[in-house]
Amino acid sequence: MDKNYYFVGSQWFSVTRSTINKFISIYTSTSFFSHFKYTTCADEHAFQILVRMYGIDNIADNNKRLIMFTDKSSPIYLSEKILQKNIEASNFWFARKVNEDLAISFLL
Repeated sequence: MDKNYYFVGSQWFSVTRSTINKFISIYTSTSFFSHFKYTTCADEHAFQILVRMYGIDNIADNNKRLIMFTDKSSPIYLSEKILQKNIEASNFWFARKVNEDLAISFLL
């Protein structure tokens, strides 16, 4: 694989139906994904590389997921204050990670 395409990024993303169809076509007609069989965090590499390698051009750097990290590799649990601030600003469509009781209170 050409190292000019190497790239990493969030595995959390939204795609259109036509982009999904391109992913499926690449999956069924190439060995692209086999290159990642033994790669740590393959999902954070494969799709980032795929969109560059195959010229998928309807990509925007506009992640609508509220995910916060500290010094650890896992996201933190979001507080009510953080959720409320971001819901009011309408910056995000999804939030990860929220404890069950808080999530239910927002849904009711």
